[in-house]
Amino acid sequence: MSEEELEQFEKSLQSFLQHANVEELNYLRRESTRKYNQSYYSHKAKELGVQLDYYMKEFVVWEWMMRLS
Repeated sequence: MSEEELEQFEKSLQSFLQHANVEELNYLRRESTRKYNQSYYSHKAKELGVQLDYYMKEFVVWEWMMRLS
C-alpha cells in the first residue's frame, strides 16, 4: 500500500471507530431506558395489585393516547 492509501485507510478506520462508539452509546441509552421503564411499570402494576401485561394494556397505552391528543 502506498502512503496515501495508508492515510486514507487510517482516516476511514478512525471514522468507523467513532461511529461505532456513538452507536454503542445509543444502544446503552436505549437499553437503560428500556430497563428503567420495565422496572417502573412492574412497580406500578405491583402497587395496584394487577399483572404487568394488564397494567401495560390498560394504563400505559391510555397514557400514551392522552399525550397525543
